[in-house]
Amino acid sequence: GFANWLTVQSQQSVDPKYSSPRFTASADKCVIEGLLDTIPDSPEIDSGEVCATPDSKSSKSKNYVNPSLNLANCNLSSCCCVLLARKLRFSDHIESLDISANSIADQGASALSAVLLANKTLTSLDAGSNGISHNGVQCIAAALRTNTTLEFLELSFNGFGNAGAVCIADLLLYNSTIRHLGLGFNGILEPGACALSQTLTSMSRLRTLELSYNLIGDGGTKALAKALKVCTSLETLGLVSNGITDEGAFAIAEALEENKNLEMLGMSSNCVGDAGATKLAQALYKNDKLRALYLEDNEVGAEGVRQLSAVRTETCSMNALAEEIQEAFMMGLQSRLGSQSIVYQLDPYLCREILQMSHDRHPRVILCSPRPMSPPQSLPHV
Repeated sequence: GFANWLTVQSQQSVDPKYSSPRFTASADKCVIEGLLDTIPDSPEIDSGEVCATPDSKSSKSKNYVNPSLNLANCNLSSCCCVLLARKLRFSDHIESLDISANSIADQGASALSAVLLANKTLTSLDAGSNGISHNGVQCIAAALRTNTTLEFLELSFNGFGNAGAVCIADLLLYNSTIRHLGLGFNGILEPGACALSQTLTSMSRLRTLELSYNLIGDGGTKALAKALKVCTSLETLGLVSNGITDEGAFAIAEALEENKNLEMLGMSSNCVGDAGATKLAQALYKNDKLRALYLEDNEVGAEGVRQLSAVRTETCSMNALAEEIQEAFMMGLQSRLGSQSIVYQLDPYLCREILQMSHDRHPRVILCSPRPMSPPQSLPHV
């Protein structure tokens, strides 16, 4: 479902010469320095020479530099991160750094902030699952105030709570470059969500906000919904497993009636019932932009499923009618389809309006399944 949206696409095939080894717990300074020696300070590419891939016939394999550095799940410590940062600060070819699932902690985050201050080519940073507290987030946020190149920032699975969310919110007031912000699994509650929502109204470039598996509740959801009414850039919003009930769903539905930019909304594993699902379905009749709504593992019953299915069916019917009209225009006159066709009775101007509506209306993905019921407990034998 919703998790598939946020899968990061591989940017380029990895050249074996520069592929990153997987470290063990015994990784030490010598091993790290040995790896960094394979990364040149600057690409050795002749001026005017095209170097797209290591296999390209128009380039020399020895000149290829892989722009992605994957060090995920390598048991890296904060000391290792400091050594890495010294090499990457003035590197002019590394564009993507994945250092997730390590143990760099706040000291490593501080080292990464030095990279973000000096580096001019890094566009993607994944530092998720590293034990970074709000102090480390504060260092990264301070560096990103002046950084104008980073577009993808992933900080999930760190547990920095509301304090870290407030640091990120303050950062967004100064940074207009970040497009993706991943903050899932961080213990963010309503105050953190409220702080982030206040920056969405002024942040005009953020396209993806991932807040799944926190606990922002209905209060935080209402604050985000209020921001959605005026936010003109956000395309993907992840609110999976956040303790949202019908009250929060009502606020989101009201926002969707006005928002014309959001394309994907994840609200699985919450506590939304029939009333919230019905309200969301009604909002979708007024919203042509939202293409995917995920409501699996909620408390939606038969009535809510019926209302959401009706929205999906209505969208398909509109597309089917548009296809029939398109066929009529291709034949020259709608009357040639015969009196049995609904198009025969429509004015040509109205036909063109329906075609335009269909062009702006994409098929929707609406996933809604009830939460599996736990099996009844057997009575103890007497």
